Amino acid sequence: MDDIAIKEAIKEIEIGNVDLQKAAGLDELRLKVRAFAEQSIERSIKYGDTLYEQIKELDKVKPEDEHAQIFIQSHRVGSLNKQFVILLRDIYFELYKTKALEIEGELESTVVANLINETKRIIGEAIDDLENSRSIQSSAQEVRLLLKQDHPWPEYRIQIVGLSEHFVLVDKSHEIVTKLGKTLADSKLRILAGLVALKDAHHHLIDSALSVQKLTEGHDAEQIIEQINVIKNDLEISKFEGMIHHPIEAIIQTAQPKVSPVVATEGGMLIEKDLTPQYSLEQWYDIEILPLFEEAIILLDGLLYGLRLGLINISNSLDHQTRRKVEFDLDQQFQPLEIFRKSSDEVQTELDRIEYEIQTKTESNLSLRQLFNRDGDFLSLGFQSAIEKFSKEQNLILERIINGWQWLKNKYNAIRTTVAEESQLSKTEKVVRYVDQISIDRLNVNYNNFFSTKVSMIEAFWIQRELEEKRIHQVVQSWSRGYLGTILIHGDRFSGKSSMGEWVNQKYFRGKNYSIKPNSKLTISNSTIELGNDLDTAIRLFIDRVQYARPVIWIDDLEMWTSPDQRIYSVVKKLLQIIDEYSSKVFFMVSMSTWIFNKLVYYSGIDQSFQACIGLSDFTKSQIRDAIILRHGASQKNLVRRDGMEVNKALFDKMTSQVYKESDGNIGQALQLWLTMTSYKDDDFVLIHQVTRYGFPNIIEADNGILLTTLLLYRELSEEDLQKMFGPAYDLKYKIIVNQLVGLGVIRRKFNSKLSINPRVVTEISRLLMDTKFIA
Repeated sequence: MDDIAIKEAIKEIEIGNVDLQKAAGLDELRLKVRAFAEQSIERSIKYGDTLYEQIKELDKVKPEDEHAQIFIQSHRVGSLNKQFVILLRDIYFELYKTKALEIEGELESTVVANLINETKRIIGEAIDDLENSRSIQSSAQEVRLLLKQDHPWPEYRIQIVGLSEHFVLVDKSHEIVTKLGKTLADSKLRILAGLVALKDAHHHLIDSALSVQKLTEGHDAEQIIEQINVIKNDLEISKFEGMIHHPIEAIIQTAQPKVSPVVATEGGMLIEKDLTPQYSLEQWYDIEILPLFEEAIILLDGLLYGLRLGLINISNSLDHQTRRKVEFDLDQQFQPLEIFRKSSDEVQTELDRIEYEIQTKTESNLSLRQLFNRDGDFLSLGFQSAIEKFSKEQNLILERIINGWQWLKNKYNAIRTTVAEESQLSKTEKVVRYVDQISIDRLNVNYNNFFSTKVSMIEAFWIQRELEEKRIHQVVQSWSRGYLGTILIHGDRFSGKSSMGEWVNQKYFRGKNYSIKPNSKLTISNSTIELGNDLDTAIRLFIDRVQYARPVIWIDDLEMWTSPDQRIYSVVKKLLQIIDEYSSKVFFMVSMSTWIFNKLVYYSGIDQSFQACIGLSDFTKSQIRDAIILRHGASQKNLVRRDGMEVNKALFDKMTSQVYKESDGNIGQALQLWLTMTSYKDDDFVLIHQVTRYGFPNIIEADNGILLTTLLLYRELSEEDLQKMFGPAYDLKYKIIVNQLVGLGVIRRKFNSKLSINPRVVTEISRLLMDTKFIA
């Protein structure tokens, strides 16, 4: 075959039937580029094979030979056509990425149109360049050099054929990413629907308050009371688990467990990213979004409670005034609504912040943009510690090693054995086992101090308490301008009441704070006064000495001032009288248990006598984790497992999640539980180990329930106190119960013969008493 015949054959091979210029839109252009690439690969192979076969037929090629240019072209064809096919592959990938972002609404139509035109132009220029490169003449010197080398076409042929598989992988990635994009879009819509539900719930409360306010027009007191009861019974925050969380969880379950879509190209390679969309989406929602929704629900619940309380007060006041049968100012009876309006404005500010955070996180993370960012993490989490850097690939490899069936079989046998052993234990054995398991490694004292010391506790308890801090600041500022200064802090045991009080003292009243405790001594200006166990007398004795200094009186655990002779209602009544007399000169700060606070609100309206009543609610899972991270980071020690490997993010999350569940969000208990999972290794390392936790059995019965409720209320009592309270029944029945509970470790007998509930089990006892309705 002569040179002219070869050129004619090549020209016939290169004629294509795909007209890219006529492609109207992105979808059509993608299809045409795909078809054009297939034809280009096919023709590149035929073109190279034709040249290669012809060169092999020649006996010898000389630099001045008429076949020298065909010889040169046979050497060039592989490199040129490979680069051309790679260009088409890169264009096809960019069109796939553009289509995904277009569906998601990330790209404007003008951007897509410009990309289509640019794609047509680039391919057209590439075709022209490819044609021109084939007509470039070579020198005799280049021919001589090539004659000394192995012919490259066989290797290039393999590479060009292999590139056809890249287009198949991009097509598969398009299917994966399209489904993933739909999951992200559905999740985004459901989250935004949750924000709308929050607004609707808030507006419903506001509308209810306005409806009550309008009742003053044309209604008598009895009609108003009747209407208020109707409105009050209609107040309820919707069940957000069904409205928000469950639908989102259902969407997450539709996501692919594991995928590896193409996310970038580099030379002759496709870059894939290993993803676990279902796991990543679930983790991202639980850590980044769910706590914000829960915070909003807590705010709305608090506002709802305040409105219901206000309506009860209005109704009771109207009923009282009506029974007195005297004239009264109707508008004055609706003052509690002013408190609601102020609280509503504060809640609205917080809801706006929560909405902004949720929208920002949703828009920036529930997008395929992060997927195509090679250096970015898909659905990244806002972690705060280096301990949370880990390799997901290692976890996936480990997961593949595990034999699924054998694991399930072993797990079942372990559970069956545990259940059998558990059923043989008595309640007494279970109590002793529970008390014994809550032990802390004393050798780990340096690490423990960051979790247990008073200063550390103050800092850690204050994590994410910004709303409470804002309210305290407002009350202190108002007091400095001459208004009343009173704050009441309530919460469960170990929820941080004492630490918050100490924080307020140090921040606002340094040098002017005085803690009042029963049967203690207080030094003021180099003189010492002795405080008895009567709160009224103790406060008045103190105020006589310091009122002109405008100090703060800190009464931590108001229950400590109660006794069989000084019941809680009597103590509170005297305290409120003192507050009315002196709260413009002395700042009062009081703490108590939430269940006692709830009783006092119901019976005495104690919340109306304080400028701010701050309830220390349980922490969320992320807040518990952040508190542990903060302490651990301050210790400057590394967490390691028994095998010496450093703890990765997956194990750390698992263990902090375990702590959160076991503590039910109680921050103080959570920190103590964390310490039971750590032990001393050396000065730089702390061992962490998983602990099998045993629950506290339900030991509450009619008789011991009354006894434990009494000890929970008074904190500590002597047996003489109990004899006064229970009378002859104490020696006949309750003394035996006391000795039994002391033997179990549920009750402690102190060196001064005072009895109190063991701090190790007081939280569990409180929950059991609440579950069995001994306390509300």
